[in-house]
Formats: sequence, structure tokens, C-alpha cells
Amino acid sequence: MCKHFTTSVTFQAILQQITLDPGSHPGFELRDGLLLFNNRVWLEPDNPFIKPLLEEFHSTPIGGHLGFAKTLHRVQSNFHWASMRRDVKHFVRHYTTCQQVKYETKCPASLL
Repeated sequence: MCKHFTTSVTFQAILQQITLDPGSHPGFELRDGLLLFNNRVWLEPDNPFIKPLLEEFHSTPIGGHLGFAKTLHRVQSNFHWASMRRDVKHFVRHYTTCQQVKYETKCPASLL
């Protein structure tokens, strides 16, 4: 298990409550040392793995720089954290390569 998880106060509190009373947090379960929320890996919003995850789901050749909606959908299928929508939007909006390669969506101007 990662050191960040073992030192996280929130993770430890939820883990202890679920261990003592599995019904105390609906949607949460512990499986193979991972805390899952609705069958997706639960992360705290300040987890250091979020940025590499976003890089992987958006910026790799498999990720394909598909934009906000598709990146969010791909990340949501595997992970859950409180500020996911905001974090993905911020990441995609400020990703340098995507900003430099944007194209003009207007029709070319004709003769005046």
C-alpha cells in the first residue's frame, strides 16, 4: 500500500469505520487494500497520484488528447474523488500542447 494512503487521516478514518461497520459508509467497500466507492478507486482530492493519472488518461498516445468530456468519462470509469470534474477541466484547459494545437473553428473570410 502506498505511503500516502497509510498516512492520510481521511483514508484511515473511513477504513476504520468500514472495518468496524461495513454499512456506515454506503457505496464504500474495501477490496484488496483499496478503498472503493461504487466499484471505483476512491482518492482524496490532494492525492499526489491524480496528476499522473490525468496525464495518463489525457496525454498519452492511448489517451489521445480527447478533450474534457472524454477524459472525464475515462477517468470516472475507474476512479472517484470529490473535485474530479474541476480537476479534469483545469488540467485539460491548461495543458500546453492542447492549447498550442487548437484550430480556428470559423469559416475562412471571403472577399470584402
